[in-house]
Amino acid sequence: MSKSSLIWLAAEYHLPTTYSLRVPLTSANAAPSLPGPGPGTVRLASIRSGIELLGPKKTRDILFPAIRSAEIRIKPPARIGITSQTLRLYKANDDGPYQESIGYRDVCHAQGCLTIFIQIPPGLNEIMTDTLSNIGYWGRGDGLAYCTTISRRQPMVGEYATPLTALPPGQTTRQNVVALMTDFRDNQVEWEEVMPGGTKSRRQSALRYEPYLWPLKIIEQHSTHRLLQYRSLV
Repeated sequence: MSKSSLIWLAAEYHLPTTYSLRVPLTSANAAPSLPGPGPGTVRLASIRSGIELLGPKKTRDILFPAIRSAEIRIKPPARIGITSQTLRLYKANDDGPYQESIGYRDVCHAQGCLTIFIQIPPGLNEIMTDTLSNIGYWGRGDGLAYCTTISRRQPMVGEYATPLTALPPGQTTRQNVVALMTDFRDNQVEWEEVMPGGTKSRRQSALRYEPYLWPLKIIEQHSTHRLLQYRSLV
């Protein structure tokens, strides 16, 4: 199907509680957070939501081919506060009880909606609307997200996180947030590669890592605490 025949859906999410999206390849014991989900996270969350609504077989046959090849754009909320929190961790020992330790994790709180744009075939409009509406959190499972609206709207250039390799020559990254994010390796990723129960090495091979520039300006920073504000990249 040609790109001219595809449609864009824009799903807006209200984030009423704190959330945390660990930066890829960082330690779980000292985890910085992304300001929002990356394309790979959006794809995996959509697959999980599809399974909850349709079951594995229909999700694999109907949704998965479109989700793995879809163009995805992420527009952050208007403001995001990020602070580092101290956590009490418990590690399992091979020969005894759990061992207590300390960890650190960035926690985010947003003002305004997070918007996910996804490009799909028109025939999947209704089912993808239900799938996106069913997503209830981003990042850790103790977060909360509520889909307030889904409309047919194309993203505007500059309002979404963009790979550094796709930036025009001379584009400045000063004061903006740059973060490593994941996406599917390509549009030939297989169902078995992303399903739970597979080997860790195979799941990792389904992903690629790429630095993105976010349309977010750092307006305040105190030690490990930051306040980010949306600012278009153009």
